[in-house]
Amino acid sequence: MRRLYEMMLRIVSILFTRSIASILLLTLVTCKTTTEDVKPFEPEEFLNEVIGIMQANSINKYKIDWVDFREKVMLKARGAETLKDTSPAIREALTLLNDNHSSFRMLGVGSIFAGSITCDTQNLGSPITPDNVGYVKVNSFSGSSTSETAISFAEQIQSQIRSQDHPDIMGWIVDLRNNG
Repeated sequence: MRRLYEMMLRIVSILFTRSIASILLLTLVTCKTTTEDVKPFEPEEFLNEVIGIMQANSINKYKIDWVDFREKVMLKARGAETLKDTSPAIREALTLLNDNHSSFRMLGVGSIFAGSITCDTQNLGSPITPDNVGYVKVNSFSGSSTSETAISFAEQIQSQIRSQDHPDIMGWIVDLRNNG
């Protein structure tokens, strides 16, 4: 019995060693990269791909002169070498889409939005609510989430909540009537 156990242990040891060697070899082969393997960032190629997506999916795709569009975007990209350098060109493209809705998010760069519409809100007044029901009015907001305007907008809502919050609150009314 002991001899059988030793043989089994040897077989397992050999198989384990071979498996580890195979895994290491596979890892070394698949992880080997050279500078020749890494494709440099090509701003024009990147922007052509972005414009292609816009052209295929824009709500205004039949109203836009895409040749002129591409020329204007590429002009804004002149001298770009990095992804971040393409931000002005992306902003130009979003402006030229003229839909006031599209945005672009880039890892490491953030969001780009080029909308120009602002909504005027109507003053509908605050309704009278019982003492145990809070009321928060959330008007519309459009813009970058990191702008001072966005921070002020969020702080105003938080202030409404803080001013009414107490242990007896049973629920909240969130008024979105002016929220586009």
